[in-house]
Amino acid sequence: MTTLAALRLGNPTERLAKILKENKEKLNLSKDGFVSVDLSNEETIKAINDQMDKLATIKVQKYNRRR
Repeated sequence: MTTLAALRLGNPTERLAKILKENKEKLNLSKDGFVSVDLSNEETIKAINDQMDKLATIKVQKYNRRR
């Protein structure tokens, strides 16, 4: 990663803290720092389903590798 790209992305610790704060309803954070997705949250399930729908539109190509 270039220095310019790193500056645009900012401090990784601050980015993670921001993401965790923005998504605190969708995540579980254990006392030992383990982060997991809260699958009892309807918004979380909808976001996962939306991503799966997007993935379903990806065209799969068979790749034949010759040696």
